[in-house]
Amino acid sequence: MVDPYVREDETLDTLFHGRIRILQKRSGYRLAMDPVLLAHFAWPLRGGRILDLGTGSGVIPLILATRDPGCRVVGLEIQADMVEMARRSVRLNALEDRVRILEGDYRRIREIFPPQSFDHVTCNPPYHPRGAGRSSSHASKAGARHELSGSLGDALEAARYVLGTKGRLWLTYTPTRLGTLLRALGEANLEPKRLRMVHGRRDLPARLLLLEAVRGGREGLEVLPPLILYHRGNVYTEELQEIYRMI
Repeated sequence: MVDPYVREDETLDTLFHGRIRILQKRSGYRLAMDPVLLAHFAWPLRGGRILDLGTGSGVIPLILATRDPGCRVVGLEIQADMVEMARRSVRLNALEDRVRILEGDYRRIREIFPPQSFDHVTCNPPYHPRGAGRSSSHASKAGARHELSGSLGDALEAARYVLGTKGRLWLTYTPTRLGTLLRALGEANLEPKRLRMVHGRRDLPARLLLLEAVRGGREGLEVLPPLILYHRGNVYTEELQEIYRMI
């Protein structure tokens, strides 16, 4: 039987033992671990209005809304085909009353939302400047990794604009550009408050960072113990197993 929700160029995948179903393109950008780690890092949000910038397939809104019945989440995405697919994922999970997916460019955030209209923002911004390293031929992959449709500064300015005073931003980024990230946060009046490095194994350099910042917050950064993903042999660590059981 053909599933009416799934198109020929898509797959239907699951997270958290089938609790969340997510549509993805067969080729192009597919779900990585980063948004799952970010949704875990941001928890608990304790309700409120949440904006996910550059939501892609909508996985972060789906996770947050499934975990917290009190929150309302908007995912903003520039690619029309991803928007349409993410909306079908929302319907698949029966979350239409708490998740909205909007088509829009966060560089034009002032045309989409009024100022200070969200309590929280999540974001997986592109990690590399345009022209740095190899770029994928798939538009969705290239846009997820490189600043083709907006820079880190654009994303942080969008977050600053929509957040109320003391509103919180959670993001992922590459550790190799931590200095760039901290400077950009300062320019956007977003004070870093918690930082956690993510390592593939205990003996390897960090491959990802998770950071929480507060709009207009006071100085004071807590550096958390590192998150280790794998034991030798690519066996999930106990903490990563727990993250994937979080729903």
